[in-house]
Amino acid sequence: MALPPGTYGLRIFWTDGGCSVVRRASFELPSGRHFVFDFLVIRCPLFEPAREEILSEEEASARLKKSNPMAIPFDKQVEHYQEELFPAEPGRRPEIVVSFGKYRNRPDEIRYFPLHQVLADHSTVTSPPLPGLPVIVTVDRYTLRASEVVLDKKTMVFTAKGGLSVSDGQHNSTGTSATLSFSGGLPRLDIER
Repeated sequence: MALPPGTYGLRIFWTDGGCSVVRRASFELPSGRHFVFDFLVIRCPLFEPAREEILSEEEASARLKKSNPMAIPFDKQVEHYQEELFPAEPGRRPEIVVSFGKYRNRPDEIRYFPLHQVLADHSTVTSPPLPGLPVIVTVDRYTLRASEVVLDKKTMVFTAKGGLSVSDGQHNSTGTSATLSFSGGLPRLDIER
């Protein structure tokens, strides 16, 4: 699909017993650039009956923040598809979206964990769990996937490790760990191979 230069956001919506909405952070599309984004999705159980509603971007953002306060203790959480949105702060960083299954929120850091595949037949137990969705961090044109991601709240630096893959919309690479930081409002990604 050819689009004029500008800032875009991508969201996937579906109605067949899924996670309802999967999003990535908005990105700047310069003139003459070509980006390819891959989405990883799994079938998620429905926790609420589906309902149709049309929300403004502000209402959707407010609802996401209200429904996911990141204040539930780790041992009380039920693993399910979650997203945390960090709105853009001009001159500091662009919009960031983190997708995950569970989290551990501490005063100095947030540790994000993947979402494991949920079986429709709960009487069947598998060990280890079926593959699911890794922790996914999207910022501008970057997509970072890993088994664990830690956010240093003070510096807004993300550190990822385990099953690491990184895409910049044009190239894919892998590594053992990565650090995502921000300089002058732009993302900086350092990958250790």
